Amino acid sequence: MTKIEYAPLTDKEKQTILARHKYFVDRMNNSLPEEMRLSYDADLPKKLDDPSFYAIYRIGQQMQQQKQQQEIIQADLEKSFGKSRHDPDPLSRAIKFEFDTSGTPSAKEYNEKLYRDYLDDPYKVIKMRYGKAMNTDPTAIYNCGDDPLKLAEYYRDTYPLCEEAFIFKSVLETGDALTPEMKAAMKSVVQPMETISYPTNLVRAAESLDYLACPKLTAEQSALIQGMDLAFLREEGERMKRILDEPLVQATSSSPTTFFERFKQRGIPLEAGMFVKYRPVAYEVDGHGNHINQREIKYDELFDSDPEDQVEIVPREEKQVYGMKLMNKSFASKYQQAYQAKFNQKRGFIGEFSLSQIENRYKGNFMERYILRSTSRQYTEFLEAFKEYHNPESPNYLNKENLATKGNAYIQHKVDQGYSIETLKGTSKDRVDFVMNAITTAYELDPDEVERSVYQDYASIPRREPFLSAEEVSDEPKMESSKSMGEPVKENEIEVEEDLNMTI
Repeated sequence: MTKIEYAPLTDKEKQTILARHKYFVDRMNNSLPEEMRLSYDADLPKKLDDPSFYAIYRIGQQMQQQKQQQEIIQADLEKSFGKSRHDPDPLSRAIKFEFDTSGTPSAKEYNEKLYRDYLDDPYKVIKMRYGKAMNTDPTAIYNCGDDPLKLAEYYRDTYPLCEEAFIFKSVLETGDALTPEMKAAMKSVVQPMETISYPTNLVRAAESLDYLACPKLTAEQSALIQGMDLAFLREEGERMKRILDEPLVQATSSSPTTFFERFKQRGIPLEAGMFVKYRPVAYEVDGHGNHINQREIKYDELFDSDPEDQVEIVPREEKQVYGMKLMNKSFASKYQQAYQAKFNQKRGFIGEFSLSQIENRYKGNFMERYILRSTSRQYTEFLEAFKEYHNPESPNYLNKENLATKGNAYIQHKVDQGYSIETLKGTSKDRVDFVMNAITTAYELDPDEVERSVYQDYASIPRREPFLSAEEVSDEPKMESSKSMGEPVKENEIEVEEDLNMTI
């Protein structure tokens, strides 16, 4: 592969770096005990000519420019369509990361559709973007090793994935929107997502020449400086805070390679969807040696456990995966609408879905209802389960297992009465047809199929979204041309900162 050509540092940039380096060493030493004091880096002048040293800064510049363009796009969209009135607004600080900055007509069409959907229902956008992020294959970032440049290039080539992963928890948990299964899964999913976001602080810190000028610090040195010299932090701003936080991030967080290696050691392959497919649990053991009473835990509780601890990684149950795919109330509502349309189609009904129409359609005759009062308990319970399936306030909302359990109990009730499904007539036949249609619809309708339908308008807009495949991570950076990497920033742009007698 052809190596990327990063624009060399200009003489002025070099001078700025050297001067700032001396200033930082002198200023930081005021906060450090003698045995921890810093020395000037005598090799720094030579490093300034090494692309592997300054490339991260060039990437930081490129990504800074990308964000600035996204902020301009957001401001223009706000002028055209207004600002969000959702309270809380889970994407208030994150919607900008999703905008396409390529400037093409399709990019403009995409940005406008995305923004209007955000204004209408931010949770629809969350399902589309963050559902995809949750299914990330971590192989590529694992292959970066602990090489800062490869990690920075991963950030650049997968943006905005890293930014979505960085705020995954805060975005998903804003408002009471998550399905119960998704809410429970947050216990374990957050840490892998935060690990995917590992290069985010690094690239944000590298937006300034001060990233190159700052002496290499240990976590202890950084903590002391931040604790002792508050004036320095006020003077230098948020960007210096990010630079000083990097040693702390590295000391307190497992690198992606270290974290995901622990999956491989346990025989869990690195693959797309693995955070949905598996979960870490703590369990109890019954008298027969079965693992019971599983509860989801954090990956750290698994990885840092003692040999006698009862913890393991297990595949999620189908119900759990289903609930995670629904993700939130917004997409669950879209899935419910798709179910209703498919159910009406199965029973050959033309018109809007109506629970009262369905209940009236399958009522028994006058004799059954008012004289013999022979409507079976099993049918009554199924009807209630069907209503609950469509009630967002019910704990059995979209619960296909509950629907199937109650439906199969009614069908078994007819079999126990001596009937065969093929010879049923009248109300009993109608009801069994109703039950079977309800159950088969629930099990045939795949959330992924509904998702493709809900977001088909986006698929029709031709776009190129950054994505880094595992094969693209190698010892040499991949071929790419980038104008922003070939244009140094001017000095004044450098800042520090989801039958009658029988019951019928």
